[in-house]
Amino acid sequence: MREIGGRGQERLLSGALRLVGQGRAQATAAAYLAAGGTEVDATGAPESGFGFDAPCAGSSPSPVGSLGEIPAVFVGPAPWIAIGRVGSSARVVVRLAQGCADCFRAATAPMREGIAPGLASAAGAVAALAGQRALLGLAEALEVVDIGADGQLAPGQPDRCEAHR
Repeated sequence: MREIGGRGQERLLSGALRLVGQGRAQATAAAYLAAGGTEVDATGAPESGFGFDAPCAGSSPSPVGSLGEIPAVFVGPAPWIAIGRVGSSARVVVRLAQGCADCFRAATAPMREGIAPGLASAAGAVAALAGQRALLGLAEALEVVDIGADGQLAPGQPDRCEAHR
Protein backbone atom coordinates (compact mmCIF):
# COMPACT_ATOMS: atom_id res chain seq x y z
CA MET A 1 0.00 0.00 0.00
CA ARG A 2 2.71 2.41 -1.05
CA GLU A 3 0.17 5.01 -2.16
CA ILE A 4 -1.05 5.76 1.37
CA GLY A 5 2.17 4.97 3.23
CA GLY A 6 2.75 3.71 6.73
CA ARG A 7 0.85 6.53 8.42
CA GLY A 8 -2.17 5.92 6.22
CA GLN A 9 -2.11 2.21 7.02
CA GLU A 10 -1.94 3.07 10.74
CA ARG A 11 -5.00 5.34 10.36
CA LEU A 12 -6.98 2.56 8.68
CA LEU A 13 -5.94 0.04 11.34
CA SER A 14 -6.75 2.41 14.22
CA GLY A 15 -10.08 3.51 12.73
CA ALA A 16 -13.42 1.96 13.53
CA LEU A 17 -16.94 2.23 12.19
CA ARG A 18 -20.12 1.07 13.89
CA LEU A 19 -22.83 -0.53 11.77
CA VAL A 20 -26.13 1.27 12.35
CA GLY A 21 -28.36 -0.40 9.78
CA GLN A 22 -28.59 -3.61 7.82
CA GLY A 23 -28.59 -4.79 4.24
CA ARG A 24 -26.48 -6.30 1.48
CA ALA A 25 -24.66 -3.10 0.55
CA GLN A 26 -23.77 -2.43 4.19
CA ALA A 27 -22.55 -6.01 4.65
CA THR A 28 -20.37 -5.67 1.53
CA ALA A 29 -18.90 -2.40 2.83
CA ALA A 30 -18.25 -3.98 6.23
CA ALA A 31 -16.46 -6.94 4.63
CA TYR A 32 -14.18 -4.68 2.57
CA LEU A 33 -13.43 -2.43 5.53
CA ALA A 34 -12.65 -5.38 7.82
CA ALA A 35 -10.45 -6.96 5.13
CA GLY A 36 -8.54 -3.67 4.96
CA GLY A 37 -7.95 -3.75 8.72
CA THR A 38 -10.57 -1.24 9.87
CA GLU A 39 -12.58 -2.32 12.90
CA VAL A 40 -16.23 -2.96 12.08
CA ASP A 41 -18.46 -2.99 15.15
CA ALA A 42 -21.94 -4.48 14.74
CA THR A 43 -22.76 -4.38 18.45
CA GLY A 44 -26.24 -2.96 18.78
CA ALA A 45 -26.98 -3.08 15.02
CA PRO A 46 -29.91 -5.14 13.80
CA GLU A 47 -28.80 -8.68 12.99
CA SER A 48 -27.37 -8.51 9.51
CA GLY A 49 -27.47 -12.18 8.62
CA PHE A 50 -24.16 -11.62 6.83
CA GLY A 51 -21.76 -12.51 9.65
CA PHE A 52 -21.16 -9.03 11.10
CA ASP A 53 -22.88 -9.52 14.42
CA ALA A 54 -19.81 -8.73 16.56
CA PRO A 55 -16.63 -6.68 16.17
CA CYS A 56 -14.67 -8.00 13.19
CA ALA A 57 -11.05 -6.93 13.06
CA GLY A 58 -8.30 -5.44 15.13
CA SER A 59 -8.16 -4.91 18.86
CA SER A 60 -11.54 -3.20 19.31
CA PRO A 61 -10.74 0.52 19.12
CA SER A 62 -13.61 2.81 19.99
CA PRO A 63 -15.79 3.40 16.92
CA VAL A 64 -15.12 6.78 15.41
CA GLY A 65 -18.04 6.86 13.02
CA SER A 66 -21.10 5.12 11.63
CA LEU A 67 -21.86 3.15 8.48
CA GLY A 68 -25.44 2.31 7.66
CA GLU A 69 -27.85 1.35 4.95
CA ILE A 70 -31.05 3.41 4.95
CA PRO A 71 -33.23 3.53 7.08
CA ALA A 72 -30.27 3.74 9.50
CA VAL A 73 -30.17 6.53 12.08
CA PHE A 74 -26.93 8.48 12.36
CA VAL A 75 -25.86 10.01 15.68
CA GLY A 76 -22.55 10.35 17.47
CA PRO A 77 -19.15 11.17 16.06
CA ALA A 78 -18.45 11.40 12.33
CA PRO A 79 -17.64 10.14 9.79
CA TRP A 80 -21.15 9.08 8.83
CA ILE A 81 -21.53 6.94 5.72
CA ALA A 82 -25.06 6.31 4.42
CA ILE A 83 -26.00 3.87 1.66
CA GLY A 84 -29.41 3.90 0.00
CA ARG A 85 -31.52 3.93 -3.14
CA VAL A 86 -32.68 6.93 -5.14
CA GLY A 87 -35.01 5.75 -7.90
CA SER A 88 -33.28 2.87 -9.68
CA SER A 89 -29.81 4.09 -8.63
CA ALA A 90 -27.81 3.68 -5.44
CA ARG A 91 -26.27 6.55 -3.49
CA VAL A 92 -23.50 6.86 -0.91
CA VAL A 93 -23.35 10.01 1.24
CA VAL A 94 -20.37 10.78 3.49
CA ARG A 95 -20.15 13.40 6.22
CA LEU A 96 -16.91 14.23 8.02
CA ALA A 97 -16.74 15.89 11.45
CA GLN A 98 -16.47 19.34 9.86
CA GLY A 99 -19.52 18.64 7.68
CA CYS A 100 -22.95 19.91 8.64
CA ALA A 101 -25.19 17.23 10.17
CA ASP A 102 -28.31 18.95 8.82
CA CYS A 103 -26.82 19.01 5.30
CA PHE A 104 -26.12 15.26 5.66
CA ARG A 105 -29.77 14.71 6.62
CA ALA A 106 -30.90 16.79 3.63
CA ALA A 107 -28.62 14.81 1.29
CA THR A 108 -29.94 11.49 2.62
CA ALA A 109 -33.62 12.53 2.73
CA PRO A 110 -34.43 11.29 -0.81
CA MET A 111 -32.72 7.95 -0.14
CA ARG A 112 -34.83 4.82 0.40
CA GLU A 113 -34.13 1.24 1.37
CA GLY A 114 -34.20 -1.58 -1.14
CA ILE A 115 -31.10 -1.24 -3.30
CA ALA A 116 -31.39 -3.60 -6.28
CA PRO A 117 -29.38 -6.78 -5.62
CA GLY A 118 -27.23 -6.12 -8.69
CA LEU A 119 -26.21 -2.70 -7.32
CA ALA A 120 -25.78 -3.69 -3.67
CA SER A 121 -22.22 -4.99 -4.14
CA ALA A 122 -21.16 -1.89 -6.08
CA ALA A 123 -22.76 0.42 -3.52
CA GLY A 124 -21.05 -1.48 -0.70
CA ALA A 125 -17.67 -1.26 -2.41
CA VAL A 126 -18.12 2.50 -2.95
CA ALA A 127 -19.17 2.92 0.70
CA ALA A 128 -16.08 1.02 1.88
CA LEU A 129 -13.83 3.20 -0.25
CA ALA A 130 -15.64 6.28 1.07
CA GLY A 131 -15.07 5.05 4.62
CA GLN A 132 -11.37 4.57 3.98
CA ARG A 133 -11.12 8.03 2.37
CA ALA A 134 -12.85 9.51 5.42
CA LEU A 135 -10.53 7.73 7.87
CA LEU A 136 -7.50 8.88 5.86
CA GLY A 137 -8.70 12.49 5.82
CA LEU A 138 -9.04 12.52 2.02
CA ALA A 139 -12.79 13.11 1.77
CA GLU A 140 -14.64 16.41 1.52
CA ALA A 141 -16.78 17.58 4.46
CA LEU A 142 -19.87 16.26 2.61
CA GLU A 143 -19.66 13.98 -0.43
CA VAL A 144 -22.24 12.20 -2.56
CA VAL A 145 -21.57 9.41 -5.05
CA ASP A 146 -24.37 8.09 -7.25
CA ILE A 147 -24.20 4.60 -8.74
CA GLY A 148 -26.43 4.33 -11.81
CA ALA A 149 -28.53 1.29 -12.65
CA ASP A 150 -25.80 0.47 -15.21
CA GLY A 151 -23.12 0.57 -12.48
CA GLN A 152 -21.61 3.88 -13.62
CA LEU A 153 -20.33 6.17 -10.84
CA ALA A 154 -21.01 9.89 -10.81
CA PRO A 155 -20.37 12.58 -8.21
CA GLY A 156 -23.69 13.73 -6.83
CA GLN A 157 -24.74 17.20 -5.77
CA PRO A 158 -25.77 17.04 -2.12
CA ASP A 159 -28.93 18.80 -1.06
CA ARG A 160 -28.15 21.34 1.63
CA CYS A 161 -29.89 22.44 4.80
CA GLU A 162 -31.65 25.83 4.95
CA ALA A 163 -28.61 27.49 6.54
CA HIS A 164 -26.26 26.40 3.72
CA ARG A 165 -28.44 26.87 0.60
